[in-house]
Amino acid sequence: MFTPEARARMADGRQDLDAIREIFDDPDALLRFLDREGVDRAVLVNYVSPDIIGFGDEVNEWVGTYCKGHEDRLIAM
Repeated sequence: MFTPEARARMADGRQDLDAIREIFDDPDALLRFLDREGVDRAVLVNYVSPDIIGFGDEVNEWVGTYCKGHEDRLIAM
């Protein structure tokens, strides 16, 4: 959902893009990351920002679906 500009800015200088992409695609990958970091729960905050980030209203459904089945640890906001 990112605009090309937002994606490029977020990727600039990062060495961990493969891990980030995996986390975006798989909530279990996020949970494994949280476990390694000693984090019990996370609130996933998304907001509609089509002009700057590229997120339209569909981001709300995406985050809800992403957290489904993991509501004990992932809280969609």
